[in-house]
Amino acid sequence: MLEQLQVASSPHFSHPIRIAARIPQTVSPQCYYLRRGYSTSPTPSPPTNTPAPKDTLPSSNNSTPLRKKVDLHPAPRKPTAAEVLASPPKPPPPAPSSSSTEPVATTEKHNTTDTAPETDQASAIRLAIEDMQKATQHGILAPPPEDAGTVRRLVHQGIQLFKFYLRGIKLIGVHGKTVRDIRKRLATEKAEGKEARITRWESQFIKTYRQDIKKLVPFLLIVLIIEEIIPLIVMYVPGILPSTCILPSQIERIQMKAENTRKDAIKSVSSLLKDVNMDDLKQLASSGLNKFDAALLKELCRVLGHASWGPGILARRRLERHLQYLKTDDGLLATEGKGIRLSVPELRIALWDRGFVVEGVAESALRSKLATWVDAANNKEDAERLQMVLKCAKK
Repeated sequence: MLEQLQVASSPHFSHPIRIAARIPQTVSPQCYYLRRGYSTSPTPSPPTNTPAPKDTLPSSNNSTPLRKKVDLHPAPRKPTAAEVLASPPKPPPPAPSSSSTEPVATTEKHNTTDTAPETDQASAIRLAIEDMQKATQHGILAPPPEDAGTVRRLVHQGIQLFKFYLRGIKLIGVHGKTVRDIRKRLATEKAEGKEARITRWESQFIKTYRQDIKKLVPFLLIVLIIEEIIPLIVMYVPGILPSTCILPSQIERIQMKAENTRKDAIKSVSSLLKDVNMDDLKQLASSGLNKFDAALLKELCRVLGHASWGPGILARRRLERHLQYLKTDDGLLATEGKGIRLSVPELRIALWDRGFVVEGVAESALRSKLATWVDAANNKEDAERLQMVLKCAKK
């Protein structure tokens, strides 16, 4: 048998299968395994871990080496949904210590302080953009082209805004022609011996036109020189804008600011008159505005929607003109149903002129307040009307 194996392992022998077939069945397992090494099976059996006996024959250098088993490392298996639900939740991360929290809080406070001025400066630009967007939605300004870039869009908005102001300035001229026609009609009726009657709408129209004429020259200079600061004027100096050059959203903001100013002025008047009872208040109003100190005169100007700058004599002059206007307006309201035909915005303006706060007041309450005022103030002197203004401000 050893001779047959030596012949099988000879390099000149090319038929190992035939020799392997001649090996009798009494060959040891080790020799049988050697015979399997020369077989043509594609998958050889893995070697056992048992040590080889001492009588194992050494293999020849020309024999085919045994293939080693490759250890594969597959990807980790993903857990199923049931395993995820059954697994206990992870504990929360530990809370940071006080020493690590304090620097973070200090840093956040420092960053807030640094960004506050930037927010205040950007508020005017943001409000101006919102005003133009709302005006575009209402059809007051033409929208920019859909394919316009940032620069072209800004140029388009600037041009549209300039056109809007130009139309407003021209509209003041149209209003001037209407005012001249009203005055001409009144003069003709007076010359013919008729009673020259003017309606409240015509009276308010003439009043608004006079105010716009006073604001026209400075506003025209601003539009021609520095048009970009108009959003800032709307925020800080809204009284310089003519009524025909204000966007709808800007009107709401101006009225809200005037309402807040009126509330603060009423509080100031209440503090100044806290020691004055109703009898003394009547006596104070009967004595006239000459007996009022400068602080009270200025606060009353703010209550009635006038400027408070300048010395006390200017504030007194503003109040005297306003009381004369209220006397005429109360008479017109009394002849026209005590404001029954006024719209809600007109009702609010009429009550603002009399020192009332109208924020959050229903329409029925607004009409009731105006009717009560007209009943009490019609055909009364300025002293009694001033007393009513002081009562409204002292509440």
